[in-house]
Amino acid sequence: MKPSASIIQANGEIRTLSAADLKLFKPAREVLPPELYKELLAMNKAAKDMSRLRKPGP
Repeated sequence: MKPSASIIQANGEIRTLSAADLKLFKPAREVLPPELYKELLAMNKAAKDMSRLRKPGP
């Protein structure tokens, strides 16, 4: 399946993605360097851990 067109329009905005575009997406673990992927996972975990420490509002 070929991408339909560039996702960036002439004005610099990103166009609405089609179902065909979304089928071309790959998981981050498949396209990122392993070190970067591990760091992103660690950052995500740290952010989740921090959000659990916050007390609920009044």
